[in-house]
Amino acid sequence: MALDALSEVRQTPGVYLLVDLDGEAAYVGQSGKLRTRLIQHFVRQDSSVTSDGLLDVYEVWKIKGWYVPPASLDEQGGVLFTAFQPRWNRRRLLSAPLAPNGDLPVPDFEIALIDETDLEVRRVPLQRIENKLLHLVRATRKARISGASSSVKRALGLHASELQRLFGVFADDL
Repeated sequence: MALDALSEVRQTPGVYLLVDLDGEAAYVGQSGKLRTRLIQHFVRQDSSVTSDGLLDVYEVWKIKGWYVPPASLDEQGGVLFTAFQPRWNRRRLLSAPLAPNGDLPVPDFEIALIDETDLEVRRVPLQRIENKLLHLVRATRKARISGASSSVKRALGLHASELQRLFGVFADDL
């Protein structure tokens, strides 16, 4: 994992998009201290979205980020949320319209957390099933011990649905 690249992310306000192994939007976030927030997700794994089991960091392929003025954080986070509709956000960010032409600005940085070789391995259906099962078991145990909010229960259901989808893909390949 290219976590050392996180040290190059500026410690300024910004918004970010986490992209999963399929190239789909997994999560949109915003922070006044972008580098610290990304370290919370991927190094310490103590952000609420990771510690509650909503986001499986093993499924994140890349991070795209935009530096924005502090006063624009909510608006720009809303623009990303509107554009990508990520599946692991617990709450809707403030909805905001896209630019008139519908284009998003080019990201200020893009970090691939997984190299191409590892990406191909992680995309193998059986590998994904094994990892999703482990994530689901850990998240379920934690939810059982600490109590689960309705959003955590919903996320567990989504992870279970994703596991079922992966089983279907695997069965089709047999």
